[in-house]
This record gives sequence, C-alpha cells and structure tokens, in this order.
Amino acid sequence: MTRHRRPQYNAVVPYLIVEGAEACMQFCREVLGMTIEEDDRNEDGSVMHALLRLEDSVIEISDAREGTPALPSMLHVYVDDVDARYEAAKKAGVETIMPPTQMPYGERSCGFTDAWGIQWWLATCNEDAPADPA
Repeated sequence: MTRHRRPQYNAVVPYLIVEGAEACMQFCREVLGMTIEEDDRNEDGSVMHALLRLEDSVIEISDAREGTPALPSMLHVYVDDVDARYEAAKKAGVETIMPPTQMPYGERSCGFTDAWGIQWWLATCNEDAPADPA
C-alpha cells in the first residue's frame, strides 16, 4: 500500500468542478459506464465530493460554489467500445467534435462536448485495424 495516498486513487486524479454535478455523475455512469463509489453532499444537497471509477482510474466531481467556480476540462478515456459509448453520448445530447474514426496509430477515437462543457475524447485500442480512408 502506498502511504501518501488513498489506495483507491491513482497518483494523478482529474477533479471536475461543474454546475449540476449530480446530473454530470449520472451522465458518466450511463454514457461512460463509470461507477459512483463516493457521493458526499453539502447540507443544501449539492455535491461536495464524489468519486467515480472506470476500471483502474478514478475522477472526482463536485458542484461549483462561491470561491470554486466551474472550470473547463478535457479528458481522454479508454473505453471497451467507442462506437457504443459515442451512440450513448449522442442520445444524451452531446455536441460532436469528431465521430468515431479509425486513427493511424491503432485506436478508434471520437470526441464530444457534454452539457457541462467537458470535452471528452474516447478511444478503443485496436492496433491491427486499418485507418479509415481519407
């Protein structure tokens, strides 16, 4: 066990501060397949701190508040099926940056922006697949 951090955390953990953290957490659960491991609330019901997990990685989320405003973010996430996750994201109303595309470096990738202004880049490694024609 590493003593300088909690065992369920990696050394670097993205922390998303958004307006509407509860809905953002549900988006992460339904679209990206994350599990909500911690959900601590303020007295007013807003999210003080939440911990979400996808495989071996975690992110933290909280509601913006005075002194801690919402911040723009961008995350790159490896998923099991980029096409299926992209379709789920489209149904959730994201703005497409790039539809699923086979990249020359062996990943199928897509990009979109969610309702909270978070830019997500998803990828599935498939090193043997050919690149999409230009």
